[in-house]
Amino acid sequence: MGSFVRDDEPFRPGLPRLRYRFNGNYPYREALVEAIRHQAPHLWVGEHEREPGYLTNS
Repeated sequence: MGSFVRDDEPFRPGLPRLRYRFNGNYPYREALVEAIRHQAPHLWVGEHEREPGYLTNS
């Protein structure tokens, strides 16, 4: 799971800098979010769309 950890500016105040980031593209996005919410309901799950290539540049 360590390869999914990112240290990046939060999208909003109060959110952590360190977080897991998964590339959840269609058709798996909804299933991925549902699985995370089921396995870890105490964690905040949000979605944010980035420009193409963002993950390969970070």
